[in-house]
Amino acid sequence: MSTSGVTEYTKTIQRTWTRKRLHISIDLAGEQGNIINTYTTSDRIDGTAAIAADEDVDFDVTFEGIYRVYNERTGPPHTDRRVGASKTFLKLRHPLSTNAYPTSRRFQKGEKFIFPFSFVVPDHMDAPFCMFNSDETHIQLPPTLKGGKLTGADGSLSDDFTPTVCEVVYAIQVRVVQTTTNRTLKTQSQHVRLIPPTPST
Repeated sequence: MSTSGVTEYTKTIQRTWTRKRLHISIDLAGEQGNIINTYTTSDRIDGTAAIAADEDVDFDVTFEGIYRVYNERTGPPHTDRRVGASKTFLKLRHPLSTNAYPTSRRFQKGEKFIFPFSFVVPDHMDAPFCMFNSDETHIQLPPTLKGGKLTGADGSLSDDFTPTVCEVVYAIQVRVVQTTTNRTLKTQSQHVRLIPPTPST
């Protein structure tokens, strides 16, 4: 193996080991087992995130809405024939007070920190996301669509009558970045269900 090959192999092992030593957990207020929390517009999403790392890291916590579309391509049956694309249409960043959190949102090696977060679900997408001139209903947040599956009140999966070629997902996301390289070390997501109110007719 060449010197460059050994170096890259070593870096891969280091990245894998770093991810194993990095722990992220997200807890939402009102969680009940495996049941996904449900919200509507103007609701508050409260919770806490815990991060523990063996090196100096930065972090960020966001509430995001993402849509994904898939298509089938021809190919051998034993391969993954689905191709897809995704776009983030909503991204809210939790504001961090310099008095309550480590300087510049940075954790020191060996430190475990638990911090609260809170988001208010908006009633529409950000204006720059859509360039069309249309009424307000055009920029309202879409409901959660999870590939034809819906988690019921008892945690069981049932058909939500949506096609499997499209998804709309909402999640709290915590991203941890290596301080020296600004490289993402690990990302942890906690999905939530969003059901916007139906406009009155």
